[in-house]
Amino acid sequence: MENVQREDLNSIEVAKGYQRLKDEFKYTQEQLSESIGKPRSSIANSLRLLTLPSKIQDMLSEEQISEGHAKILLGLDGNVAESMAKQIIENKMSVRDLESALKAKTISSTTKKPKTRDEINLESALSSKLGSKVTISDHKGKGKLTIKYFSYDELDGIIEKISL
Repeated sequence: MENVQREDLNSIEVAKGYQRLKDEFKYTQEQLSESIGKPRSSIANSLRLLTLPSKIQDMLSEEQISEGHAKILLGLDGNVAESMAKQIIENKMSVRDLESALKAKTISSTTKKPKTRDEINLESALSSKLGSKVTISDHKGKGKLTIKYFSYDELDGIIEKISL
């Protein structure tokens, strides 16, 4: 246990030490917390680092990225996390820089592209023909056609117009 409490261990070494203690002594995080004298949340956060892809764990061990960076990367898919980790190193990003970059990326990926004139015309024509609001959403050649109705009578009318 003293080994886990040494000050010169990096975050991954500490996490591996906690995991080894859990495995050897069949400790829960709570029991480990009591025996080491650290908050359970601190131990849980440390153990979560072991779920990072091995390349990112190596970057953390080699102090190319900080524990703060790693905690943010935990919330990303493996490939995206690795790509962002490389960007952190290449661009010497701070944790705040990483948060801002991810926020900007999220905003840009969720912004909708404007509908084409053809989509607008088709929605309008279908809405007129069916007597209900029709929306078309397209994403890379695949999409969804949505027909809104507000009563079963209106739905019956739409079905009749489609001839089902």
